[in-house]
Amino acid sequence: MFRVIDNQSTAANLLLTHELDTAYIFGQDIERLAREPGLVRQSAMSIGAETLTFHEGDGHPTADPKVRRALAMAVDGAAYNRAAYFGLGKTMTTMTTPTMDCYDATVGKYSIPYDPAGAKKLLAEAGWKPGADGKLMKDGKPLVVRVAGGKTQNSGPEYILEAFTELGVTANLNVSDFNSWIDLLVKTDNWDATVNPLGSVMPSPSIFPGQLGGPAPPGGGNFGRIKNAAFDAAAARAIAAAPADRCRIWMEAERTMLEADDAKPLVVQQSAVFSRNVTLQMFTTNVLSPISLRITK
Repeated sequence: MFRVIDNQSTAANLLLTHELDTAYIFGQDIERLAREPGLVRQSAMSIGAETLTFHEGDGHPTADPKVRRALAMAVDGAAYNRAAYFGLGKTMTTMTTPTMDCYDATVGKYSIPYDPAGAKKLLAEAGWKPGADGKLMKDGKPLVVRVAGGKTQNSGPEYILEAFTELGVTANLNVSDFNSWIDLLVKTDNWDATVNPLGSVMPSPSIFPGQLGGPAPPGGGNFGRIKNAAFDAAAARAIAAAPADRCRIWMEAERTMLEADDAKPLVVQQSAVFSRNVTLQMFTTNVLSPISLRITK
């Protein structure tokens, strides 16, 4: 029998009381389960980094690349890791992760740096100046940014809100369960910034074009309405390329995404499956997606 349990601590408690045989766990509950006799731990890193992503559609403040860059400069990947995953994730500067084909850490030099002072300067250059209340204004209107997040990100969304607020941005936060969060991103325009988990069970950069390029919903998965022709072109060439050339072109595609201030990688989850008297066969060495379960007792 399978059970859907949204809360990680609840799932961990059910493992401890023998009411579950196996469960997927991430975050601080990993440490207490690791001390429990009789539980077998299988660890892995997720596929694809979680990236700060923006709504680039018309009418959104984040359609302006200077605003996007400034907001991203205000966010520290290590601080987000602590807020979202209690420091148990791996801070990233690339969208590809060590669990993926073509991973190249050197591409991270193109990622937007953490520089709050530089962010304030960039916003001032773009015409955003503090009003009487300290909030940024331009042409008599405040810089309003709506942050969306999921409950599985723990305090991560709150950290993003605080980072933007410290810039002088009028930031609002909407945190919901996973399905409601995804519906908000895909089906509405009522958001400007989110941390998007670029996840998949396929360890290939080919997972990125469907989320960061091409048509917007409902015709495609580009919910941020990102318009990056260089990325789209490079991704198309990478898909069609000979195996010997494919990784080089995928890294070119990732570089164009980072340089255009369309995404800032922050972290990748490091998770575990805990089991008692169950043997799990995983999809691959690194992917926690069991393809078979065998009761051993």
